[in-house]
Amino acid sequence: MKHLKRIALTLLLVFGLSMSFAAIHTPAVSADAKSEICGGIGAASGGTTCTDAKGAPTIPGLVNTIINILSWIVGVLAVIMVIIAGFKYVTSNGDSGQVSSAKTTLIYAIVGVVIVALSQTIVKYVVQQVTK
Repeated sequence: MKHLKRIALTLLLVFGLSMSFAAIHTPAVSADAKSEICGGIGAASGGTTCTDAKGAPTIPGLVNTIINILSWIVGVLAVIMVIIAGFKYVTSNGDSGQVSSAKTTLIYAIVGVVIVALSQTIVKYVVQQVTK
């Protein structure tokens, strides 16, 4: 179990460092580029843009952005949990209790991803219907 914790912490550390490196070395974006990015995000997420004509954030755009960020976080956590379940399974040495624990972890990770995907779809549909 100590090995799993070390591996999970190492993955989180590498992920955190890579994200901080990307944040530090991201160039500044002009206002025109920001509106183009928002338009591209809106086109990819169902046609809503993240800002209005004046450049102010819109509610549907903010909701879509929050949903996308949370879905991304859950996706990363699900991948980590699948890796942990794999390590549990490999290191179980045939112990039925550890094998069933690994299978349970894997099932919960997959169910979590399915729930997040369905909830993302439902929330985006509701926001789209409310803003019409």
